[in-house]
Amino acid sequence: MTARILDGRAVSAAIRSEVAERVRALSDRGVVPGLAAVLVGDDPASRIYVGSKHKACADVGIRSEQVDLPAYVTATSGAQQALGTSQLVFCLPPPDIPPAAGGATFGAKFLTADLTLRGVIGPVLQGAWVGFWLPWQPGNGQPNPAAAVASPAAIAPGGITLTGRKVRGVKRLAGRVTQGGAGVATRVSVYGAVGRAVLRRIAVVSAKANGTFTYAVPKRSRATTFQARVAVPARASAAVCPRFATLPVPCVNGTLSGFGARSRSVPIR
Repeated sequence: MTARILDGRAVSAAIRSEVAERVRALSDRGVVPGLAAVLVGDDPASRIYVGSKHKACADVGIRSEQVDLPAYVTATSGAQQALGTSQLVFCLPPPDIPPAAGGATFGAKFLTADLTLRGVIGPVLQGAWVGFWLPWQPGNGQPNPAAAVASPAAIAPGGITLTGRKVRGVKRLAGRVTQGGAGVATRVSVYGAVGRAVLRRIAVVSAKANGTFTYAVPKRSRATTFQARVAVPARASAAVCPRFATLPVPCVNGTLSGFGARSRSVPIR
């Protein structure tokens, strides 16, 4: 088969021409495709990238809008100083007033956010991220401090223990899953191997509310070395908000960090 060098410009032009025809067909039916780009912060490279997407939309007749989400780092004050010296602040315009008056494009609302930082903050083994939410007053674009709430995400280390013994010819395992000293109800994977062979999963058991779990190894199993593993996802926790009783606003939707852990290897002959 003979290799052929593709003309990238020609391929791009052909694709855009086809898209433009499809956009016109939709427009004739009263449907105008649109693209909304949310730009967080003020990174120059990101603005260039988003700008190229707006131009591409204009070339094929797609409506495009940009929602700016300014981000700042400011010093904390008042009761928030007990949580840290600095805070990240994100600002989204009010969704219920026209964009020309300072409102959000398309009436965009800040429903959820995932924040990823690389090389900025070191590992946090125990602590909390606390989000403060300050809504707008309906219809006038003014802040509404009376409706502000805080949403803490607690970070705590987790672990899993495992012990084993032989009782009346049956190998019995027992352990506990904990996080921050408290038991965790979750699913636990039990691994086994013969001697020093590669551990393979042989069972999945449930840990109780206090974190304890047990497993009786079937007599037909030849495994002599065992390990327990767990992967606990981040989750809502009613125990988090009471720990932040001194916050200056009501606490809602407290969450607890996820964690993964492995027990020590336990030999049972």
